[in-house]
Amino acid sequence: MTELTPILTSDGMRAAEAATVERWDLPARVLMESAGRAAADVVVDVLGGQPRGARVAVVCGPGDNGGDGFVVARVLHAVGASVTVVALSAPRESPGRAANLRLAERLAETTPESFRLAMADDAAGPFDAVVDALLGIGATGSLRTDVASL
Repeated sequence: MTELTPILTSDGMRAAEAATVERWDLPARVLMESAGRAAADVVVDVLGGQPRGARVAVVCGPGDNGGDGFVVARVLHAVGASVTVVALSAPRESPGRAANLRLAERLAETTPESFRLAMADDAAGPFDAVVDALLGIGATGSLRTDVASL
């Protein structure tokens, strides 16, 4: 396996995000939306450009990366994928993650046949794609038990 060289370190990514928010006066939630939409575009490409009817699981962690995952799930649902979201609880939920979780909950309530929130042991596949939105730039140390089990 080839080792990848990061473009930015975790500290570099934090600095880039902070500079973008400050310079362009963008709320962090706008960055979350942009990241999630870009990731959803990659998933659509992986699905051969044909997301309608595809079964996709999105595993969302407790931080902002999980918020990105909720955006991915929403966008994929909007283009016709059947989406299952597995969300870990957030001990320190950011406003952006919380807002995107609320949107996911509303989708699950209004379109349960094609968008659902599930517990990890209830998210049975098979899936055409699985999106890992568990950990982001803030991850350090050993994995918590719930993250490691996924």
